[in-house]
Amino acid sequence: MLIAQHSKVDQSCAWAGRLDAELVAVSKRVSNVLMNLPRDITPVNLEELRRVKQCLVELESKADNLRSESRTVQSSVLALYQPSCNDKGAHTMSEIS
Repeated sequence: MLIAQHSKVDQSCAWAGRLDAELVAVSKRVSNVLMNLPRDITPVNLEELRRVKQCLVELESKADNLRSESRTVQSSVLALYQPSCNDKGAHTMSEIS
């Protein structure tokens, strides 16, 4: 069970890294749009603004999903270390490690 949770944590970290990379790429696009748009309002620049906004909305959704998944994994891991009512002795994280 613990190995499966570690796998989920590793997977979440990989997703977080990908989201960071996507955010960096979109940030560059946002910067370019913000530089171009005030002085040159054209259909092309407005379309790029729309596309960048859509990318940001998608990134936010992915980040929300990752946060939710991380909370679920964290709760599962913490539950593994919580003594049940039938346990005679309470275990701490340091005792288990």
